[in-house]
Order: sequence, then C-alpha cells, then structure tokens
Amino acid sequence: MNDAHDGGPLTLADAGSDDFLDDAFNRLVDDRLAAADEAMLDAVLAENDAALRRYCEWMQLHAALQWEYPAATVLDPHLDSAGQIPKAEPTRSGDDDAQPGPGTPGVWAAIGLLLLAGGWLALLRSTPVNSRAMPIAQVISVDGAAAWSGMGGLNAAPLVVGDALAAGCIRLEGATALAKLRFNDGTKVEVVGDAVVEFEDEGQKKIILRKGNMSVDAQPQPPGRPMLVRTPTAELEVVGTEFSLSADAASTSLGVTEGRVRFKRVVDGSEVDVTANGIATASLTASGPLRVAAPVDPPEEFRETFSRPRSGPDEMGEWLPAESGLPARLSAVAYVAGRTPAGTPVIHHGISIHAKQPAFALFHRDSVVRVKVRTAQPAEVACMLTLQVPSGAFGGNFLATVDPADGAGLPPADGDGWRSIEIPASALRPIFPEFDALPAGARVGRIFVNSVEKDVELEVAEVAIGRTEP
Repeated sequence: MNDAHDGGPLTLADAGSDDFLDDAFNRLVDDRLAAADEAMLDAVLAENDAALRRYCEWMQLHAALQWEYPAATVLDPHLDSAGQIPKAEPTRSGDDDAQPGPGTPGVWAAIGLLLLAGGWLALLRSTPVNSRAMPIAQVISVDGAAAWSGMGGLNAAPLVVGDALAAGCIRLEGATALAKLRFNDGTKVEVVGDAVVEFEDEGQKKIILRKGNMSVDAQPQPPGRPMLVRTPTAELEVVGTEFSLSADAASTSLGVTEGRVRFKRVVDGSEVDVTANGIATASLTASGPLRVAAPVDPPEEFRETFSRPRSGPDEMGEWLPAESGLPARLSAVAYVAGRTPAGTPVIHHGISIHAKQPAFALFHRDSVVRVKVRTAQPAEVACMLTLQVPSGAFGGNFLATVDPADGAGLPPADGDGWRSIEIPASALRPIFPEFDALPAGARVGRIFVNSVEKDVELEVAEVAIGRTEP
C-alpha cells in the first residue's frame, strides 16, 4: 500500500508522513490495509503523538460520517421524527456545554467535497460533530496526570473519580499516573504509567492499548462477542478472565492470571491460547513460533553498573562511558512526571531502567536498594520501584526520598562527589492507596532515580537490589 513512498524500505520516519497516514487510514477503514503496513502504522502511533492525534481526528470524523450520512439522505435531515432539531447528547456526564451537531441541509455534502479536497482536518477543527454516544464506563480511581477525550482527541479533560465516560481515549503521563475504569457490565480496566488507551463498546468491547501497562478483570462477555484488545504488535480475544498487558511500539507482553486469552501476533498471524499462569510475548519479528511459557522467577539479587548503553522505549538517561577516572554512568534527562490541576507539566530530571521478562529481581520485606549517585549541588533524590506480581500485572509503585546533604546516617561523598545510598524496603512508601503493601511474590520491573524539583546534574553509576544480612 506504500503508494506515497518511492523506493527503499519503509522507515518509521516515512510512515509518519501525512501522505502515508492518510492513505493508511483510508485503507484501514476499508479493511484493505496489509498486515505489515498495519504493524508499521501501529508502531508510528505508539511513538508519534502528532500522528496519534491525526489518527484520532480522522477516525472521529469517519465515525461521524458513518452516523450522520443516513440522516443526510432523507428529505429533512435536520429534523427528527417529531419535526424538531435534535439536541446533541454529551459524551461525558456533566458536560453542560456540549455543542449541537450540524443542523442545516447541505453540511454533509460540503463535508464530502472537503474530504475529496483533503480538507477534513480543517473541517473537524471548525465544525462541531453531533455525538450521540452514551456513557459506557465509570472512573473508580485516578491518580496523577490522566485525561479523557472524546471527539477524536479533542476537548481533553482531566479524569475525575465518578466520571461517566463515553467511548474515547485516555492518556496518562508520568510513571505515577493511574486510572481505573469499570464498564457497565462490571469489567474493570486499570492503566498505569505513560499510556494511551482507546476504548468503545457498541455491544462488543474494543480496546486499543497504544502504549503502557494495563490490567483487566473481564466479566463474562456476550456469546459470540468477545472483548477485543489490540496493541501495536498483538491482538487478543477475551471471553472473561484476568490478565495484564505491557505494550510499546516493538513488543507486547501478556500475563494471564485466570481464565484463557486468545493471543495473536500481528506480524505473521500466529495464534496461541494463554491460560492461567501463562505468559507470552509478541514482537514485530517472527523468527520463531509464538510460545506460551510459565512465569520465571527472577534472581534474588540484581546489579547494574552501566558498563554499556541501555536502550528501550521505557528507559531514560544519557549514557556516559567510563573516562578520566569516572565510572560509566547514566546522566539524568528531563521528563514529564505529571501535570498540575491547571495542566502545567511537572518536570523532573532522572533516569529509569526497565526489565522485560523476567523482572530484575524478587523483592522482599528485608530487601534493600542501593544506588550510587552524585549531584552538582546538594539536593533531595528520589528512588521509585515499580513492582509486579508473578503474572506480570502491576503491583504498585513504591517511593523513598533521601537528602544526601543532611548526612543523617549516610556515608560521606568520595573525592569525585559519589555517594552510595541504601534504602531498605521498610523506607519505601506506596504511591497508590489500592497498592499499599508489597504484593505476594513481588518482583522489580522498573527503577527510577530522579531529583525532585530541579535539575542538579544527577548522575547514577550503580543500581543494585539485594537482601540484608541475617
């Protein structure tokens, strides 16, 4: 389908072009998009926020056209059966200022002309769409920067506990963000960390996890209408079960706690059934068969000295090699840790490392975290662990802050400014009330080290996890 691309292998940069995206979107809704190109499109949408907004806008307009076209073909398209101009229903409970849809003859004919002329984006931004979607889920828990948007990504608003949401998109920012929804049938979906999730339910639940971590407790679904879940690299069919997903542009990891999930690798169509206590991973490569495995216990101890660069979509930090008597290390980079109620981004500076299966290490009540850090000036330093349960599901974020400047029980810095900090498990406090204790079989999936309020040129030369001596 690469009509807009001339010669050579298609790259993510090529696939992010307007020509590619418009062509891909058209083929997608017509069910004519090849599997390889669809995988490339998903990879672009997982990494490119501008492309994701374009996709949301395009799909919203497509949905509006599908809804409104039949009404536009009757004699009086702006009147309902009672002869009145219909009012637009809100897409989110409490939205008293929802705009009515187009109510004059000829609007949808103009839309058709604009589509032919390639002017659909300008139209969407200037013309309100009559959305008749009904709420399908309720927000039962939220923390950090989490926003919902209907209207294809437009009119985003912060999530609030108790909100009744129609089909739309939820975007979370920052490692400490969390949102938990309960669908009308009782199915619960929990999303954590940096994540983008789209969802709808018109008699059959459909969820797209563009990136991030998600846990699902699915109620039995209607016969013949399983829940469908999509990531950039995998497709799932769910009848009723508990499972967790971790997805980015390159791979998807599935862990099933209870029940059965049909798991499909998008790149080649391979499928397997994953049952309780099973895990499976799908990537953009198909060098071997798709397999189901039992969870593997990680080691009791872990140590990272950054002797070589680490890379991955969930990892942060500028790698610096050993030089001039200094060890290899990661230098902190700026990242969005969340947003204020007014929407202003909260910027932290830090590093993070992320484990694939298995996790870095098991974590116990007598475990201890050791980090070797230095800063250009005295500053409070935070260390956060993201824990998992054996199936890979989210087990909570746990945080400790230390101030090397106060010297309270801390070893002095060496001649180059390095200081080794030890953080016992008892000093880590839970960030989310629903994850207020170490889960059974806890394991460390991600480690953050950051300065709390400002850039202090933080560097990290070592991260280790072990157990205290008996």
